[in-house]
Amino acid sequence: MEEPVRINFGKGELFGMLHNPNTVMPRAAILIVNSRVEYRVGPHRFYVHAARHWAKQGFLVLRLDYPGNGDSDGDALYSHMDSFPIKPALAAVSFLQERSGGLDMVIAGLCMGARNALYVAAASQSVRHLLAFAMPFSDATPDIGRGDETETGTVGKAVARSVLSGYIARLSNMRSWSRFLTGKSDYGVIKRVLPAAAGIGRNRIFKEPVFRSMETLLGRNGEILFSFGSNDVFLPDFRDQFALVKPRLPYEADGCSVEIIENANHTFSRLTWQDAAISNSSTWLERQFPLKQPAS
Repeated sequence: MEEPVRINFGKGELFGMLHNPNTVMPRAAILIVNSRVEYRVGPHRFYVHAARHWAKQGFLVLRLDYPGNGDSDGDALYSHMDSFPIKPALAAVSFLQERSGGLDMVIAGLCMGARNALYVAAASQSVRHLLAFAMPFSDATPDIGRGDETETGTVGKAVARSVLSGYIARLSNMRSWSRFLTGKSDYGVIKRVLPAAAGIGRNRIFKEPVFRSMETLLGRNGEILFSFGSNDVFLPDFRDQFALVKPRLPYEADGCSVEIIENANHTFSRLTWQDAAISNSSTWLERQFPLKQPAS
C-alpha cells in the first residue's frame, strides 16, 4: 500500500510517499534520498520501481521531496549540486524510525542522491546500511568549471575525457572558434580538463567528505553496496580511486560490495537495467535482513 505522508520540518512540511509492506513486521526501513534537483520519483522513475520492489520484499520504504521540490513546502536549500542540506533527510529518518518502531535503517540513492545518502547515513548513528547507485566519487560534471580546486579537487579522468570529446567535436565549428578567440569560452574548464584527460596533474580526485563519511559508516560496522552500469562514465574513476583509498578505510572496506550492470548507463535509463540493479540490491538486502522465522 502506498501512503502519502507529511513530515513536520521547520515552518512547513515535507511530503513523501510511504510504501508499506504486506507483512505484519517490516524487515527494515529504507529512506530514498534524491539529488535535490529532482523530486521523489527519481531519474526515469527509478525510485518508484525500487520502492515498490523492496516493499514487496517486506521493507518499509519512503520516497521524499526536499524543501522547494515536488510537493514539499519551503524554498530550495541548496546553491549547487554538492551543497546538500542534511536536516530534511534526518527529519525523515526520525519519522521512519518512529513509524517502524525503531527498526534498522537503510539509506539509498542514485547519482548525487547516492552521495547525499552517504552523508545522511554517516550523520545518523542509527544507520549502518547504504545502497549507492552510480555514486560519483569525483567531481560531478556541473562542478568542473567552478575553478575551486580547494573544495572540489581535480576532475576525474573519465569525466574529463567525456567533456573533452565535446570540445573536439566542435573544432570544425567557426562559432566555437569565435567564442574561444574572443574570450567567451570557459578557459577554467579547459585548463582543468586537459591535464586530467591525459592522466597528469595532482590526481586529487577523491572527495574528502566522501572518504570521511565512508570512514564513519564503515567504522560502525556498516555495509555498503555500490552499483554501477558498465557504461557509466564515473565507473573508471570509482575503480581507480576506491583502490587508492581502500587501505585507509576501516577493515580495508570489508563491508563494501560492488555490483556492475552490463551495458547500463549512468542513470539506468532502460527498464531492463533498472530491473537488474534493483534485483541485485534485493539480494543484498536479503542477506542483510533475513526473514525471521516465527516462534514455534
